[in-house]
Parts: sequence; structure tokens; C-alpha cells
Amino acid sequence: MYCADKRIDVISMSLGGYLNLTDPNDRAIYLALLKAVLYARARGCVLVAAAGNEALDLTETLLNYSVVLVPAMLPGVIAVSSITDIYELAPYSNYGFGVIDVAAPGGYWYGYPEEGWWYHLCLNCWSPESVVLPGYYYAWMSGTSAACPHVSGTAALILSINPKLRPFMVEYIIKATATDLGEPGYDKYFGYGLVDAYGAAKLAEKTSKFMWLRLHVKK
Repeated sequence: MYCADKRIDVISMSLGGYLNLTDPNDRAIYLALLKAVLYARARGCVLVAAAGNEALDLTETLLNYSVVLVPAMLPGVIAVSSITDIYELAPYSNYGFGVIDVAAPGGYWYGYPEEGWWYHLCLNCWSPESVVLPGYYYAWMSGTSAACPHVSGTAALILSINPKLRPFMVEYIIKATATDLGEPGYDKYFGYGLVDAYGAAKLAEKTSKFMWLRLHVKK
């Protein structure tokens, strides 16, 4: 809600937690988070979240145990699963039919502890003030938290080309241009596919020209 009030375009959430909807306290937290997400979405924010790293079927957790992962499973949030550098679902990545929207590189520690195993991970920006790896500006990491920013960055790229797009249009472009992986079409592991920043940018350009032409014709 703070980001929405500050007119932030994209909210990237490499975070998450599980709530049991049969528990009154968890249900109250869920409703509060849902309110925050809908508030931000209504004010034009694109919301992206990591799908989590427990190798769980999130559809099953909801249907069988009434357990949800937030914010990834909240309406209006783009949920991102993680793939490895050989285009497979990362063994740790959560998944779920109707939950995962797209996939992005998150890395995996292939070859550990052999020399160079870290090159299968993602190189992330890091705070030198962190108590973990103090003094470092970059760090090799893996997880859906590493995958999530790829999609957030793509959303920002789309909006840099066409700032007038509403969140649902940005989401559509990301899904429509994703590279299909796994089973043909939508599936529970990769959603609509691997995010394609270049393809998304090209489609955003087309929509920008179309919107300009439409406005020009109206005038």
C-alpha cells in the first residue's frame, strides 16, 4: 500500500509465507494482504512474487489442506516458478496448476562441491551492509527469489516503452510472449512459459504504436 501511494509501477516480492485458511488468525492475515494487493493493483501497480522453494504442489496444498502461499497465490499477483540453466524446473521450486503464471531463471547448484558449481546459480545484487557476506556487492544465489526479479524487470521494461499500460495489459504481454516449456500450452510447472524480455519489449512497442494511432485517429 505504501508503494502504491508512492506511485511505484512494479512491486517485486522475493518473499512469502504460508497461511492456513481454517485458522481465524491466518484468515485475517490473508484478508489484510488481499486488501493490500487489490489496493495496489487498483492504483496501477504490477505485482510479482516468488513461488517458493519447498518443491510443493501449491494447488494441492490449497485443495487438500487449505494452505496458501502469500503473496504468490493472491489474485492479481504474477507468480513465478524457477528453472535451471538447462531449462528444467528447479528441484526446489514450488509449482501448481492455476497458480504459476510464468517461469524465470533461478539457478540450481549442479556439481556441488566441484569447482565452478556456483556458475549454475544466478548472480544477484547484494548489500555490503548485510550480516551475510558483508562487504559484497554481488552474490551467487538460487531460488524463486532469484527468478522473480527477472519478471519484475520485464514488467518495468514493458512500462518504460508504454507507460500507459494497465497492470492486466502488462501481465498479458508477459504471458503472451513467454517461451513455452514442458507440455504444450499452459502447465503447472512453467505456467505460460519462460519469460522473454525481448519478446515482451517488441509487443509493448506494437501496443504503444497502436495506442498512439488510435488516439491520433480520434483527434
